[in-house]
Amino acid sequence: MAMSSTLYSKRYKPKFGRNRKPRPKTFASEEAAKRWAASHKCDCEVVPASKKGRFSLKC
Repeated sequence: MAMSSTLYSKRYKPKFGRNRKPRPKTFASEEAAKRWAASHKCDCEVVPASKKGRFSLKC
């Protein structure tokens, strides 16, 4: 039954197909976006996203 565990893990790590597309990162609040930028060491400006009430980072 060693095979089933590899199949299981592969199912949740799609390497290609629909699930591969990188999602644009949006945040519920401005400070959440700033916190993420600080923790990932990138100095991006916070801009309102196309979705209402959400914020994204513009690098």
